[in-house]
Amino acid sequence: MSRRRRRLAQAPTCLAAVVILCGTLGFGCASQDALTQTQLPFRVAVVPVQTSIDRTIDVEESLDDKLEMQLAIDAHALSDAFARELQAECFTQADVLPYPSDVDPATFANWPAGRQAQWWEAAARTVGADIILESTLVYSPHVEVHDNSLFWPNFVLFGLGGPFCYFLADQSYFVDARLRARLIDLNPIYDGRVSLQDGRSQLLRVQPEFKELSLSLIDRADEFGSYALSFVVPASFVSLDDEGVLLEVQAGVVEGLGDALVKQLRDGSDSVVTADRLFPFHCNPNDVQIARRPDGEIGVRGDVLLRRGKGVESMDQFQIEVGDALTSGDFEEGRLDEDLSTPTERYYRYTFEGSVRSSSLSQTVKVTLWDGSRERNTRSFTFPIRAEG
Repeated sequence: MSRRRRRLAQAPTCLAAVVILCGTLGFGCASQDALTQTQLPFRVAVVPVQTSIDRTIDVEESLDDKLEMQLAIDAHALSDAFARELQAECFTQADVLPYPSDVDPATFANWPAGRQAQWWEAAARTVGADIILESTLVYSPHVEVHDNSLFWPNFVLFGLGGPFCYFLADQSYFVDARLRARLIDLNPIYDGRVSLQDGRSQLLRVQPEFKELSLSLIDRADEFGSYALSFVVPASFVSLDDEGVLLEVQAGVVEGLGDALVKQLRDGSDSVVTADRLFPFHCNPNDVQIARRPDGEIGVRGDVLLRRGKGVESMDQFQIEVGDALTSGDFEEGRLDEDLSTPTERYYRYTFEGSVRSSSLSQTVKVTLWDGSRERNTRSFTFPIRAEG
């Protein structure tokens, strides 16, 4: 949980009462989404984010700044935050890959690129990942602080009295943080046809950015003294640049980049699931049913959609794996999907079905598929297991 999300719990008791009152009166600032989107059916390995500081911005270019702060993003914390956000909002599972146990990140960075790629490939295989995320963050350490459009309304609220001025985010903190990330399918790498270094099995490239964070006194203040001071000094002038605010800004940048990354990945989800540049077949999560039955057995049934042509005329085999147990089978004849097929492209559905009884408490099932081509293209998907209702 970020410092910003903990802020209300740390505020004085009287402010908590005001929050409850605001909620009762309908002044709440946030709402939950009514619907939760289907997670993409993959286990993603997250390579630790590489960070680079861009010092080309002139820190004296804006003479109107009330103050300037120096940003420092922790790569380890950023990687962990990305993995949590990806698993919560985007993929079935996300794992941050470890560095070699006897090698620190600085030394690892000096390894040849090919050797680094080989390490990440092996680490991803160890955790059973289907795809891998590589990313680099470039950011300026310079943070500009400005009053925003809520400054004067908050000033008026201060004049009227009462703690409502604590809740308006009247200070904006401007940063320049740019993430460059790409998703790569690991199966062609595992099969030895391509490498992580050459990037030929790339699924999607995204470039999320973060530019601005607005904070209220509730976000900025860490001590009771700040609230006491706000009775005689407008909240807009209190707790603007202390260490706690810098930590809040850094946490906001990390959280904002994570949100932007998830949004762009979800916007490109069709490219990730279908991947028709790399594979002639895919598995739509809406076409798969998986449940843990009362007797502990995992039942799996789903469809694969194959685009016939270019040497691929059928699906060959499937494997269903849960923890330490697995089952496999051969696909039967496919069924023409008349809704998707056109005079130039013919799509066929192939069904896989099986049951697995595993001694592990795994919450996911991995489905691996092989087509009937000479290359025997392989692709894997990881789905969550839900109790049968």
